[in-house]
Amino acid sequence: MLVAGHETTGSVLTWTMYLLATNPDKMAIAQAEVDRVLKDKEQPTYADVRAMPYVMRCIAESMRLYPHPPVLIRRAGEEDTLPGGWQVRKNQDVMISGETDITPGNHAGLSLQRNRGTFTTSVGARPADPTSLAC
Repeated sequence: MLVAGHETTGSVLTWTMYLLATNPDKMAIAQAEVDRVLKDKEQPTYADVRAMPYVMRCIAESMRLYPHPPVLIRRAGEEDTLPGGWQVRKNQDVMISGETDITPGNHAGLSLQRNRGTFTTSVGARPADPTSLAC
């Protein structure tokens, strides 16, 4: 099963642009930073990218909210029981979604990446909406 390296760059850029488009205040900050650093350049250099910490934080935040790839695949080395009572046989492939909470009674709960108690904004305040862009 091939997951890593397949469309990850496109996915990161798509989710980052979606989040910026749905958070116009954050888009304005990112756009001002890009305009300030790049001015009239056609292509950014590595030094230019390093000079845009806000844009880089927005990209990192999109990867927190929408991990790439969205699943991890592991092969069980021994029999086990997962939270929620799920039985796993030895050598069974297990797909772990970054969006799934498999604790009993909470099959559609918020993932760790969207837990307001885990992540805070850069100023230390928790975002009102855990799915909003907190860069």
